Amino acid sequence: DVVEEHVCQRGDVNVYMLLSRRHRHMRILDYRIGNYQLKRNMLDQYARLRKIRKVFTLVEKQDSNSWRTVGFSREAAVPAFFRTADAYVMSRAFDEEGQPLTGGLSKIATDHAVKEPRNVRKPTGLKLELVEDEDTIFDKVFNDGATEFYAPFGKGMVGPEIATKAKVGRNERWVVAEINDSFGHAKMDFLHPASNVKELGMNVYAAENLVTELAEREVANVFGFSHVEDSFTAEAFGAAGFRNTGQLTRHVTREGEDPVDVHVWHRRIQPRR
Repeated sequence: DVVEEHVCQRGDVNVYMLLSRRHRHMRILDYRIGNYQLKRNMLDQYARLRKIRKVFTLVEKQDSNSWRTVGFSREAAVPAFFRTADAYVMSRAFDEEGQPLTGGLSKIATDHAVKEPRNVRKPTGLKLELVEDEDTIFDKVFNDGATEFYAPFGKGMVGPEIATKAKVGRNERWVVAEINDSFGHAKMDFLHPASNVKELGMNVYAAENLVTELAEREVANVFGFSHVEDSFTAEAFGAAGFRNTGQLTRHVTREGEDPVDVHVWHRRIQPRR
């Protein structure tokens, strides 16, 4: 999934966006105050033009109300996303004709509660390997059948730079992370969702191994996402010490299928400063 960069400009309003054609959503990178009504109108027009299902942005608390007044809904929080401040995910969804959906995102959200994770045992014969070669990780992410829900959170084809490979016999499970040094956080993904309890254990121990490595690199917070119907990945996040902080509506899309919701997960791995 190539994430394209776009700039939308009108008068003194200049909005930078990341467009994912696979998921048909657009992330707004905009850290400045300004004419929110004009920004919304620009984004609505752009969404119709590009057949986007959803636009979203991550903002600090003091800016979230301004986005709410122009039709965006708060869906989730990512604690300490901006190093010293929490991020609120503010979103706006559109129908197939590109018209904004009325009634708020909660009206179309999938009602799916997160269950408590079971006690996960370490699988017999488990071997863990830290992988830091970016070409190897890139190949695993984009060419080797990894989950199609994975997409870089940043721009272009920039992918994760660190991973843990869990292996039992010939069975491999990969957990990868993108590190943002500016904000001191990382996005973690389970490339291969578990299909049974043994694979769940492989994913959990791989995640714990990777979190330990991220902590040594002074990453303070880790976040990630799971498909609302993927109970094994939700369990893996929960068993690895993450907590659920919200749900994003119609956020990811398998090719040829309808968009689905995802749970948001977060774990603090360094004390607050």
